[in-house]
Parts: sequence; C-alpha cells; structure tokens
Amino acid sequence: MNAVEHIVECYFRHCQKCFTMTDVKILGGINRQADLLAYNANSEKQYHVESSVSHCKMWAPTTKMLREFFDKKFMGIPERRKGKMTDHTRKKNYFVNIEQTYRSVGFTPSHVERIFVVWDVKDKENLNSFLEGYR
Repeated sequence: MNAVEHIVECYFRHCQKCFTMTDVKILGGINRQADLLAYNANSEKQYHVESSVSHCKMWAPTTKMLREFFDKKFMGIPERRKGKMTDHTRKKNYFVNIEQTYRSVGFTPSHVERIFVVWDVKDKENLNSFLEGYR
C-alpha cells in the first residue's frame, strides 16, 4: 500500500466509519488487486476504491486515461499490450474474478459502489460528460 492508498483507507475507516480491507488480491487474477474494499455496517454501503494521486499536475490523468483505469480496475479489462500471449491479445477479462472477490468478502456485486480517487484531471472540462457516458 502506498501513502495515497493509506490516506484514502484512513478516510474510509475514520471518517466514513467503514470496515476496510486493503490490497485485496483478485481471485484468479494474475497480479491484480483492489486497493481498498470498504463496508459501512450502519448504511450497509459497500465500496471498491482505487486511487491514483500525484503531487505533479503533469502526471494528472486525462479522461481517456480514466477510461482505461476504470476498465482495468473495475471491469477487469486488461491493458492493451502487444504480443501473442498478452491478456489483451487473448481477450481475457477478469470481471467475473472481481465479482468473485466481492462475494468472497460478503459483498453483493450489484451493490458495490466503485470510487476512483484522483487529485486532478487534465481535461476536466470533459469530465462530467465522460462520467455520464461511462458504462
């Protein structure tokens, strides 16, 4: 867990009063993990939280990069890589594995709120339309 992930975890644990699990390995996912799974017993809310925060604005993601992050972390779509044996080339998808991981900790996949924490977005003027259109 890096410093940003720890800060986000502390927020969910102390401020949102959630039980938290960090660096949760995705079942059957090769080198895949969820940064944070959090559960609020009072509201029964379930969260899958990923974070990517940098101190330098030049490393801020664009909405195109956010789409790739969301697809990879929440939908299980592998990164585009060249080569015959890559997950992308073999059309591998880890969405079922992500849902199995949710179930393994008592979450209901359809109730999980997915949150991605960033400091800034380079093309923030496109952010609302991107978020509305993302499915």
